[in-house]
Amino acid sequence: MKKVNLIVLAGGKGIRLNVKARPKVLFEVKGKPMIGRILKTMSKIAEINKIIFVVGFRGQMVIDYIKSEKRKIKSAKAVEFAWQRRQLGTGHATLKAISYVKNSPFPTIVLNGDHPYFGGKTIKNLLNKFYQAMAENRPKIIITETQIDKNSNFGRIIKDRDSNVIKVVEVKNATATEFKIRQGNVGTYLFDTRWLGENLSKIKKDKISGEYYLTDLVGIAVAQGEKVPAAPVARRIDAIGINTFDDLQQAQNT
Repeated sequence: MKKVNLIVLAGGKGIRLNVKARPKVLFEVKGKPMIGRILKTMSKIAEINKIIFVVGFRGQMVIDYIKSEKRKIKSAKAVEFAWQRRQLGTGHATLKAISYVKNSPFPTIVLNGDHPYFGGKTIKNLLNKFYQAMAENRPKIIITETQIDKNSNFGRIIKDRDSNVIKVVEVKNATATEFKIRQGNVGTYLFDTRWLGENLSKIKKDKISGEYYLTDLVGIAVAQGEKVPAAPVARRIDAIGINTFDDLQQAQNT
């Protein structure tokens, strides 16, 4: 059975939105909180095994909202909450959630709670890409990508000649050549769950930001001789993430 676990990163403070009264994922897009839109997407995915929401800034508000709405995701075997008390990046956030799924035989998708339009079709495409391979050849990581313009803030996806991903570079760390790349990292990943549990602690703190980037697992996988494929989002709007008021306005107008 093609089951999947979901880890939803919902602990962001929304520093660039500069609002201290509520967490970022509770900002509304077209009259509905961003995390509510994610829940709506999940309600249409029968393959969900477990969902773990990672909360942090004003996390109880997020928990209360999700509990009030979780009847809509009846397909999930369990809904859990993990706390990220300090905002130390996506790798650190995922580490807080891994104990809930680390022994699961099913893959785990890590996605952002501030992507209000992220769709079920992209999730199903990731699952199909994973399960279509023979068990012994299934990828340890699949990265979602989208085409970006030259001024995009998306991390750049670096590939080899066979179109396998070898590195993901954050914009702040990109060289001039890397910045010109037009394949952007959406920030959603499918992992072989047991491999994820064994390798999360190997992520090193970034010297520039002081954070732990989930994307560093690409380099770890490549060093182990693994191939890392990329999968495009099913729709361009799946890639819309909210970090600034301009992003929020773009989402409202989509």
